[in-house]
Amino acid sequence: IDPVYEQFMRGEVVPAGKDLCDMSGAAGRSPPEFTVFNAMLPRTYFPQWQGNLFERRCQAVADQLQGGDMTVDYDQILAKRPHSPDAIFAWHQDLAYWPPFTKETETATCWLAVDDSTRDNGCMRFVPGSHRE
Repeated sequence: IDPVYEQFMRGEVVPAGKDLCDMSGAAGRSPPEFTVFNAMLPRTYFPQWQGNLFERRCQAVADQLQGGDMTVDYDQILAKRPHSPDAIFAWHQDLAYWPPFTKETETATCWLAVDDSTRDNGCMRFVPGSHRE
């Protein structure tokens, strides 16, 4: 996964239109300069990633949690530059980012950190017990 991830980050694999953006809101930057690199649906732009080991393991866990028959409907590369003030995300629940017309909200999110995730470099954190809400 790492070599292809790096190809996306260097702008060698380029998602079309709004599928590639700097989520910090900054304009005029090239992908290697993005503060919050966001590539939506990378499996579409690099089909060899479809069905990889991580995806299969996530599918199995999601099926166990939700009673089976789960499908992959979204994937994303999200990379934030550490210690960058415009790369800070406030506490949130991902459902707030879904389209308002979404009828089916049963979901499982799997996250793969491709490098060390520590408090010093701005790792993802969770509110204890929030999975029960």
